[in-house]
Amino acid sequence: MFEDFKFEVDSDKPVNGIVEKEFVRKFLLGGNCHCNIENMRTGNNFTYKIQRAKDKRNMYFVNVLSGLGDIYLGYFYVNANLIDYRKGEKGNADENDQRVQVLVWTLTNHKRLPSYVIVEHFGKCSVCGAPLSDADSSRRGYCSTCALMI
Repeated sequence: MFEDFKFEVDSDKPVNGIVEKEFVRKFLLGGNCHCNIENMRTGNNFTYKIQRAKDKRNMYFVNVLSGLGDIYLGYFYVNANLIDYRKGEKGNADENDQRVQVLVWTLTNHKRLPSYVIVEHFGKCSVCGAPLSDADSSRRGYCSTCALMI
């Protein structure tokens, strides 16, 4: 009955995927990242939009998406392995906010993320926003063209 059923994937459409551990930091700091970070043990699950400042390469703005909409949390600077988060004047979360702590912890512990922490992309390159159309791009969370530049 089901022998004739074939499952086909349209390669032009982006597919969500889990970013492999070795690519998590580059993915999150791509400059145009839209992602979900989930801790399956604690149940924490946050969807982020992380954008690089246009005039400062090491400064990033962080928003979290929720049922209430797009909420600006604040910004952070990256210096080597140090993440310096700040709420700023317009921010809605200080460094003790759980949403901030999950992101900062993931960035600083990217090399040794436990298997129960999942970083998921939404099928678009975290650098240029192009659809991720091949398996390697899906594993990284950024497209092959941008992989050459990072």
